[in-house]
Amino acid sequence: MEAIAQQLPEENLLYLADSRFAPYGYAQDLSDVMFVATANSLNIPPALLDRMEVIRLSGYTEDEKLNIGKRYLVPKQIENNGLKKGELTIDDSALMDIIRYYTREAGATPKDGPSAGAAMTVAMVSVLTGIPVRADVAMTGEITLRGEVLAIGGLKEKLLAAHRAGIKTVIIPEDNFKDLTEIPKIVQEEMTIVPVKWIDQVLDVALECSPEAKAIEKSKQLEKDQEKSIDDVAPVIRKKPRAGSGVQKH
Repeated sequence: MEAIAQQLPEENLLYLADSRFAPYGYAQDLSDVMFVATANSLNIPPALLDRMEVIRLSGYTEDEKLNIGKRYLVPKQIENNGLKKGELTIDDSALMDIIRYYTREAGATPKDGPSAGAAMTVAMVSVLTGIPVRADVAMTGEITLRGEVLAIGGLKEKLLAAHRAGIKTVIIPEDNFKDLTEIPKIVQEEMTIVPVKWIDQVLDVALECSPEAKAIEKSKQLEKDQEKSIDDVAPVIRKKPRAGSGVQKH
């Protein structure tokens, strides 16, 4: 795309009224040409992005990567290196280790967007209440000032990443429930996916105990401490024996 853009008139890089330009000294008809560009992020000049039809392609699952490796990549490398069939075998466990520990998705997705709102709220509540966050729970969702959890993008990529990390429970926005059709069945079967609408539902799942239960427990403990403190400082009152009430020895 850049090479083509450099051939276009400077004052009109992105549009040709007559759909023609002459990079090599002859007219070239571009009316039926479709340009296909790839990018790892949408950090593209707006003027160019506005003239594109963006198609988002999600990442591969581990099973898909395993099949790609077995059916295409390994046979191709065996052939390219002059090996005969049967001279080299790579079992599934070895390929899976390569997939999990030595490969990464192309590009990177920023983790500081609005989809981290629910997680940030849980972190703040945890600090203020002293209630730990469960280590086996992941969450995603944008949060409003009223505590509503809104839909996010890239649910498939987020769930696949959580699955690779061994997370067993994932909290997602209720409005993203329809997107679960894109998630492989094996991932859904091995994880508990909890759709939520409000932040209190997130807290009930993400924290080791609810803030309400923690407050009740703290209140009861405070009452016990106060009672114990009163018992420790209260003077011991003893009655004086009345005259003549002593015990006589015989």
